[in-house]
Amino acid sequence: TTEGYTEAQTRAEVSDMAGRWLNYITDSNDHISYLAWRDTWAFVVRENRYYYLPDMTPVTREAWQTYASPLYVETEDARGQRVKIAYCKKFAEDNDALRPMATTVAPEQPMITADHKLNLWTDNWARLNHHRGATQGSEAVTLFRALVRFLCDDREEISDELLNWIGFGLFHPAQRVRYAPLLISTLKGAGKTMLMETVAALYDIRNASILGGLAPLTGQFNGSAIAGKQFVGVNETGETSVISRQGIMENLKSIISDDHVSIEFKGRDRQYVENYCRFLFCSNHLDGLPADDNERRIFPIVCTADDPLTPSFYESFMQTCRAEQGLADIAAYLKREHSQALPTRAPRGDMDKVQEALLPEWVIDLNQMIDRDTTGPVAILSRDIEKVLTHLAERNVTPAERKRCMEKTGWTYGKVKGQRAFWRGKPKPTRCDPRLVETFFRL
Repeated sequence: TTEGYTEAQTRAEVSDMAGRWLNYITDSNDHISYLAWRDTWAFVVRENRYYYLPDMTPVTREAWQTYASPLYVETEDARGQRVKIAYCKKFAEDNDALRPMATTVAPEQPMITADHKLNLWTDNWARLNHHRGATQGSEAVTLFRALVRFLCDDREEISDELLNWIGFGLFHPAQRVRYAPLLISTLKGAGKTMLMETVAALYDIRNASILGGLAPLTGQFNGSAIAGKQFVGVNETGETSVISRQGIMENLKSIISDDHVSIEFKGRDRQYVENYCRFLFCSNHLDGLPADDNERRIFPIVCTADDPLTPSFYESFMQTCRAEQGLADIAAYLKREHSQALPTRAPRGDMDKVQEALLPEWVIDLNQMIDRDTTGPVAILSRDIEKVLTHLAERNVTPAERKRCMEKTGWTYGKVKGQRAFWRGKPKPTRCDPRLVETFFRL
């Protein structure tokens, strides 16, 4: 009781105070709830859909209205009568509700950018948690380095370049990375996918896409694979025909290195968005991506091991490196040791091995025949080469394919005494030798 009050008076005073407070909460609770709810949503005008801001989940207009239809604000109209206004209707009339024109992915910029776009960027896991990691004596760091070293054929320079690609990409999100590693191992179960998924976990799986092949990335509706992503990993690049992969490679070039990338979702217009994504490819085939010899966007790394690491290694890797503390240790290690600036073009890596694997058998057979029967520079008429290659390949070899493959093995295409020909060696021959073709067909 309060001094000077009877028990009944004190009870009445407390009851009145509680009643008035309850009325205040009841009158204002819907309004407060609406404001809290409103500030978790943004309507993107160009896309005609809503985004749930805590995790940037896109929601169609129809789904959003279905979800919001039971929610309402209760207020008084001009006549003092209590009326209910649906949240979705109030949102449509609310001048303070977020209505950005479009979306973008802009690292280290505010949620609503200066050009009034909704920024889908969310910081990666490694940057948010690396301070929790320990770099000295960490089993996770030891296992992570061992797997990278194994996939790089125990070559320190190559493994350092791969580690630096991973670390720089994580800790410098606003700077573009202009090339992508291609991990190659004919040995299945070497650990390529395990490494790729660990890198995805360092980005946070919400910021990453793990694709089974190239089709979702290079197909028409590639929005779900790229939009809002910081990292895209592809498990296998070599499951399509050589001709298809050559066309895909041309599409990949712009996706990997251009400042903007073209994306499209089903039912919506194609759009160009800023491109901060990092790409990592894996393949069980040396010719998994038909890159040109001077390709600056692909960093091929070939693991030639005949046997994988021990089963206990991979088991320990999954248990240790994929745990939160393990990921934090790896993040701390990468930030401290491997986050230096990257070159603008890919290191050469094992490009020579890739180029050798991309050569068809017919050009190898041709060169072996020429080397066996001649010494010094040699020139052959283009029409004679066509006859020989049709026989060797047991099919018609297109002029473009013939020129491309022969130039890779040291041939030059041009004119010799006014006739179109291929020649190899220096100096340029002054005449074509038809006897080479006659010798071949006699054999």
